[in-house]
Amino acid sequence: MFEKEKELFGELLIRQIERIDKIKLSEEITDYKNKKKIIIGICGGDGIGPIITLQAKKNFRIRIERRIGTRKNNFKRYNRTNN
Repeated sequence: MFEKEKELFGELLIRQIERIDKIKLSEEITDYKNKKKIIIGICGGDGIGPIITLQAKKNFRIRIERRIGTRKNNFKRYNRTNN
């Protein structure tokens, strides 16, 4: 039961760990204050509901604005059909 889902989730985790390892090896540090736009991905469907997701987006947006002093962040919604 759920074998295919576990396999897909495992592949996703491996890709994310590889991405994190690559970032850690990089000596380049991103200066987000000088970025024209910051895109933040949101992946729904974990059961927490749209109200909680909306409040989390608001909170995250405020924290980013306080940290880097800008409103240039954009949220991109992902679902199962996005890669």
